[in-house]
Amino acid sequence: MDGTVPERFARLAAETPDAVAAVSGDVSLTYRELGAEADRVARALVARGVGPESVVAVVLPPSAGTVAVLLGVLRAGAAYLPIDPGYPAERVAFMLRDAAPVLLLTTPEAGAGLPGGCPRLTPDELTAGPLAGSVPPVRHPDRTAYLIYTSGSTGVPKGIATTHRALLEFAGDHRWRNGAQECLLLHSPLAFDASVYQLWVPLLTGGRVVVSPSRDLTPDLLARLVAEHGVTATLLISSVFNLLVREDARCLAGFREVWVGGERVSPPFMRRALEACPGTSFVNGYGPTETTVFSTGHVLSADEDPDAEVPIGRVFDALTGRVLDEALRPVPPGTPGELYLSGGQVARGYVNRPALTAERFVACPFGAPGERMYRTGDIVVEGPDGELHYQGRADDQVKVRGFRIELGEIETVLLDHPDVAHAAVAVHEDARGRHLVGYVVGAGAGAGDRTGGAAPDAADLREFAALRLPEFMIPSAFVPMDALPLNANGKLDHAALPAPAFDAGDYRAPRTAAETALAEVFAEVLGRARVGIDDDFLALGGDSIQAIQVVARARGRGLAVASRDVLELRTVAALAGAADASAADAGRPVLAELDGGGNGWMPLLPAAQWIKELGPGFERLMQAIVLELPEDIDHDGLVATLTAVVDRHDLMRARLVPDGLVVDPPGGADVGRLIRRVEVDGRWDDPSWHRTLVGELDAAADRMDPTTGAMSQFVWFDPPSGPGRLLLTLHHLAVDGVTWRIVMPDLAAAWRRIRAGEAPGLPPVATSARRWAHAMAEA
Repeated sequence: MDGTVPERFARLAAETPDAVAAVSGDVSLTYRELGAEADRVARALVARGVGPESVVAVVLPPSAGTVAVLLGVLRAGAAYLPIDPGYPAERVAFMLRDAAPVLLLTTPEAGAGLPGGCPRLTPDELTAGPLAGSVPPVRHPDRTAYLIYTSGSTGVPKGIATTHRALLEFAGDHRWRNGAQECLLLHSPLAFDASVYQLWVPLLTGGRVVVSPSRDLTPDLLARLVAEHGVTATLLISSVFNLLVREDARCLAGFREVWVGGERVSPPFMRRALEACPGTSFVNGYGPTETTVFSTGHVLSADEDPDAEVPIGRVFDALTGRVLDEALRPVPPGTPGELYLSGGQVARGYVNRPALTAERFVACPFGAPGERMYRTGDIVVEGPDGELHYQGRADDQVKVRGFRIELGEIETVLLDHPDVAHAAVAVHEDARGRHLVGYVVGAGAGAGDRTGGAAPDAADLREFAALRLPEFMIPSAFVPMDALPLNANGKLDHAALPAPAFDAGDYRAPRTAAETALAEVFAEVLGRARVGIDDDFLALGGDSIQAIQVVARARGRGLAVASRDVLELRTVAALAGAADASAADAGRPVLAELDGGGNGWMPLLPAAQWIKELGPGFERLMQAIVLELPEDIDHDGLVATLTAVVDRHDLMRARLVPDGLVVDPPGGADVGRLIRRVEVDGRWDDPSWHRTLVGELDAAADRMDPTTGAMSQFVWFDPPSGPGRLLLTLHHLAVDGVTWRIVMPDLAAAWRRIRAGEAPGLPPVATSARRWAHAMAEA
């Protein structure tokens, strides 16, 4: 495909100049405005000598303005190098030496701590300076558009140079013409190639890009972005997708299409998403950075084998995929072989690595003279329907949390520790996901000996690795060993490596409501019976994906934290202090509780007053949801679980009186009388189930009576086998959209405790509804 990215964008801007192109927060840029701002950036860059084959490093937070900067760099004929400011200084310094950018664009905040040696400007400083009169058109599609660095097996990262042609071929694939890409969510770091899809597919097809205000993708945030901005599609790495489906699969229901990739997808989570979001298309995407984000895709359907591995699908339009043996001979369908990809999406090669480029980008014996194909290292099988099925790797490269990682790079770093004689890194998989584990032998070994002295402790190794490796490459656990196990051939015996132990320290109990809530969240996310306030999140096996899960569940309990806080502070005690400070910094009032706490009379909140004034039918005004129950829950367990939730949520125990509400103390509600058990056959897809559900919903509304405290009704649909369903109905005086996000994890946490034989009590709320209502009445 001929042409360049700026040329394609300019044509779209001429066709629809007033269409919205980029949105971040309150800032919205049309195609005309974005093009004009990019042209200013390009003219400023050209005036400073930037031109073809130049590289401009970009260390900027995602925003509509950053989009203009990236387009401006391309308009000037240069390539952009995105750098994550969270990377270790040593890694950033290597990237800057290797790519040799002529300029670094950043802000004082994002650029703090970056190594020197490269001229730097802020975007405002850049465009405030001299501007060239004109910018020569960029007409060479085979020039580099961007560089992205990934893990390298030799101990240093490698830069992949992707051309304008490859990017245009990718954005021109027929898969983007179904209307689903009208509005894409940009949430991935610019240094991760997922951002290429999220940014350039909409801007090169006439759509718009919405920049996420946070990297922490919680169900609440996704639902809000869909509602506020009409986001229609995005890409989620598999581990984040699994997290969102586990928390609330319905948060994806507003999307038209969701691509899932970065690592193997989980069929059970895909099945849950399909059931919860029948109007959303889910696609399993596969592709190395060397072939421009996605190379293949498979659209999931509800009638697929729920236990089978999900195919990676068919190759993109501009690519040809071949399954070959070691001699580059095609293997027949059904036979495993290595996947080679050729065509317009193949990258230019590796920056300053001619030998590695020649090794991985090989001559294609099946194509035209000069055609190359990329050796992926992935073993696949072609099915009878032509779809490709991923089987594994031909080397030691792994994928964890969506990132492609060369284990050798991590091992090289660990071996540089002065107290480490031998090191190996492997992937450990458990119920919580895939984790990197470092195995180390202490220094003191003799030459050629695989044994050694005492190894450094985990904290020391983690701190040392963090000086050179990004967070996603630091092992979650370190296992000290007397010697590394070897097989009969003298090579590392991976099967003999022990599973890591994620141990806690001495237990110290929570002291405040915030610590109690966070300790509960840590325990839920990390799968532990309890977590003390001094226990280290990382030492317990936590990672960045689980940090996002902590964020989502903490917010459900009224605590605002960020995943960076979780990873940097790491303990409940420190994180609770940060949450309190965050609340104070945000100007949220910290209210002293009233006498009686949450119990007693309270005025109606404004929304409740409005609801009460609606007139006839007010008693039946409610919200409802249907949940799938755990298969092993019984009547007593259901009563205990619901009682724990009612005891925690004051408004579920409230009675309507003429001048407000009276909240009864916890422990007094007879939840058992609010549960109605209905025997059903368990055929949930049958129309008769829908009729039964509607009838029970109407009957539950009739039983609502706020004046007697009947703020909730529960209907248990009990089949002869398999999991049942629970119709949960709450009067509008007791619930809103935010309340559901808190109630759902509370139900799960209460039942988890009950099933383990523990007391089902949930942590108290930070500030009672009664206190808030009085504060608002006094305001």
